[in-house]
Amino acid sequence: MVNDSTNSSVWIYQPNASAPNIFMGCFFPSVTFHTWQIKRKSQKMTLLIPCACMLMVVGFAIREAASYYIGNLDLLISCTVFLLSGPPIFIAANFFILTRTIYYIPWLSPIHPGRILIPSLAMTLVIETLVTVGAAQATDTRIALYYRKNGAALVKTSLILQVFTILALVAIISIWQQRVKRAALYKREIRFMVRILYVSSALLMVQCIYRLVEYFSNSLAWVNTHEVFFYVFGALPIYLNTATLSWYHPSHYLPANPKVFLATDGITEVEGPGWWLLGCDRRSLTAQLLDPLDLAPRFIHSNEKGLYAFWNDEPTPEQVVSTAISQMSREVRLKAQTLFQR
Repeated sequence: MVNDSTNSSVWIYQPNASAPNIFMGCFFPSVTFHTWQIKRKSQKMTLLIPCACMLMVVGFAIREAASYYIGNLDLLISCTVFLLSGPPIFIAANFFILTRTIYYIPWLSPIHPGRILIPSLAMTLVIETLVTVGAAQATDTRIALYYRKNGAALVKTSLILQVFTILALVAIISIWQQRVKRAALYKREIRFMVRILYVSSALLMVQCIYRLVEYFSNSLAWVNTHEVFFYVFGALPIYLNTATLSWYHPSHYLPANPKVFLATDGITEVEGPGWWLLGCDRRSLTAQLLDPLDLAPRFIHSNEKGLYAFWNDEPTPEQVVSTAISQMSREVRLKAQTLFQR
């Protein structure tokens, strides 16, 4: 039974009271699982996934409460903000996975791996700011129409930025994939990592396209007046994304040591600075903040030392981790696990 605290509903449709519980039950185990994996594997590449899942859990919990108090505008605003804030964090998590993946064979990357993580986090901060402020304004019917339109414009901008961010990730990984194939290094582990990123990006893109259609359409359009579209195209792809990253956890396919990468000979595994690449940028902090991609040397003469190609350094005996023998043994273990699962 709906317990409405006011005389009218703030929803366009009658919200379902059962579906939020189902999705809460789906997302919460992912919070626990990925937190455990982070502590167990110490890879940190999926550090943002529990945060994103928690945002979705809170959002659906508020939506569950809002389905009983359909006249409470604050609940509608809160659940909208939380459910729109989760997907950008998943996109940022994919850039963590991307950086770790191409760090394993860094010398075939189209751009220096150190130029990926910080810019992607900066873009995520911009997107989160836009979507949080915009969603709150666009949903609040107590303010003037002018401010609501401005809020909707901010949400649209954030969604367009999300689309371009996903396309940038796909472009980087596809170029790297082709180079790895030409170098005859496209092993099973690498193939799994690339496929995981493709599938995750596709699912996140579906959600972005749905949200774009939602915000660019009239408020009384079919997509906005039927709740089923939200659950099929807005919620389900996000859950399938986190389920994919849980079932095929990236840490299963790369060396346990997050500092290990493949040397330019394609055989030797070497311990480097780590996929987070702290210390690889030898510029001043100001230069790093103003020019995260290190583009200035292409246009102006600068004496600043930028990102250095750590893979070109001659490894010391202490840095050499393994050769092709251990690489082969890891492939054998992976095949054995696959046969066991069958």
